[in-house]
Amino acid sequence: MIAIFSAQRTPIRSALAVGTAAILCAALAACSSSGGTTSPPTHTTGPAGQSQPSAASAAPASGSSVAEAGSACSLVTLDEVTTAAGQPMMMSGDAGSICTFSATAEASFVIAVQSYPDLQSMRPMKQLEAGSEHLPGLGDDAFWANGIVFVQKGSRALAITAANVVNAAALKTGLVTLATAALARF
Repeated sequence: MIAIFSAQRTPIRSALAVGTAAILCAALAACSSSGGTTSPPTHTTGPAGQSQPSAASAAPASGSSVAEAGSACSLVTLDEVTTAAGQPMMMSGDAGSICTFSATAEASFVIAVQSYPDLQSMRPMKQLEAGSEHLPGLGDDAFWANGIVFVQKGSRALAITAANVVNAAALKTGLVTLATAALARF
């Protein structure tokens, strides 16, 4: 017996897949073309042998000279991303408007922070808003759409995206907290 499954997807799920793929491709392209390297965070041993992030991870993730002021990496700290993810993370790419972090144990788990400098650049993300959950009290307009927290403030915006996640809803609270921290530096 041959079973044929429908390849239909909802418009939101397709848009999310395309958006996530575009973010990751842009970040990876920028990483592979840059001359610098990003080293994983250093750790010190704390009480009961627990690994504690160093003081350097409390600064915005853009600690290198490659990152410019106003880059997406300057919006969050490694500690904040690690807390949001619920697992140790490392900075994996800085493409200016896109900053990516990968899990140290599973590099395919990625959190991306993206900034949008104007209304034109955020238009594709705003198309997701119709089928999303509104997040009141965050920026001028904010919504959650299956692994993406999008926040608009004036004519600029930022998005926090969790890619390759089995249960994005489980990360929602952490990603909203991360977006709130990023908005304070935006």
